[in-house]
Amino acid sequence: MNTKDVINQKIADLDKLIENLRHQIDDAEKQQIELYQQLNNIQRQEIADSCVSCIYEVNTDNSMYAFLDARTKTTPIMDKFYYSKKKFLVFRKFGITSNWKSLSLVVMRSPYQVIKTKDILTMTGLKKLSGAYISSTYLRCPSFAAELFKELSRIPEGKIKEGARIPFTMPCHLGGQTFMNQTGYGSEYEGDMLVHEGTLYGEVTDFQIIGVIVEER
Repeated sequence: MNTKDVINQKIADLDKLIENLRHQIDDAEKQQIELYQQLNNIQRQEIADSCVSCIYEVNTDNSMYAFLDARTKTTPIMDKFYYSKKKFLVFRKFGITSNWKSLSLVVMRSPYQVIKTKDILTMTGLKKLSGAYISSTYLRCPSFAAELFKELSRIPEGKIKEGARIPFTMPCHLGGQTFMNQTGYGSEYEGDMLVHEGTLYGEVTDFQIIGVIVEER
């Protein structure tokens, strides 16, 4: 084999080595992404567990209470809660279980920003569901409330005592408008210069439902 052939063989060997290294890098990057995702899931679950366990802290001193029905104006409620020093907002007697107990929903401010989807539960949708009959065997709800009713359906249908606190397995996202969310739906310009960035139509503040408190009907 002459010198030219030797060089060409070495080049071919190096090309093969580079190709193998590229495959190894691709595999390593995929594994890294999967590990980051696992870590993110663990961290979110830790946050979720920490949030739902807060239901055992609810008391009259750290909570704001309200009733919901289809005619309730929710913006004043959410605005008052958001800017208050109260940690919890309790919607009393939201639903009725098969053994005729009432369930009050416990709401907190969300510790992280929610990725919006068109099916996110909002206060407008939540108030229309007030008074719902909740059972694991009879469960009809619109798609935007599927996350909430999935958690509600897990509530035991046996004897549950008045005052029992039942945390969800995962917080349910809830979008609620404050008066700030309703300020200026459009942006203002002077010529081509943006002088005020308006609120997007339908913008909401992030809250979460962490569980229920059992009451007598």
